[in-house]
Amino acid sequence: MWTEFYDLCTGGYIKTPYKRIYIEAPKEVAIGLFCKRFERVPVHMSCECCDDDYAVREDRTLEEASSYDRGCDWDEERGIDINKNDPTNDWSWSGNSWYSVPYRTFQQFIEDSTPGSGSDYPIDTLVIRKEDLIAEFRKSLEGEEE
Repeated sequence: MWTEFYDLCTGGYIKTPYKRIYIEAPKEVAIGLFCKRFERVPVHMSCECCDDDYAVREDRTLEEASSYDRGCDWDEERGIDINKNDPTNDWSWSGNSWYSVPYRTFQQFIEDSTPGSGSDYPIDTLVIRKEDLIAEFRKSLEGEEE
């Protein structure tokens, strides 16, 4: 399972250096991991006129979770975002409206989200994989033993 945290810019500002954060964990676990890593609660309201600071949703795969961010089209029958038939067309259908997001393949998305990749795309997305979480946990345990 993957959980996406999309910063809604409540209060007029972004809360971390990332507009979107994807964590490889079920939603409830990911919320706890998010709180620990960023020292903030994603389902908190920064100002009274706005909703929660982040839109939080869970998907089976990173490919599905990142589909809107990659400019994929909505498949009404299957109820999921799919890769575009015409990747040269920047307009995508979200199920109830059109939006313009340049289409990127999943591989392009991963490359664009990797610091030092040389991508022209702004790195405003953080992908946190399960193996990274395990490595961080082990490192924190080693620090406690010293």
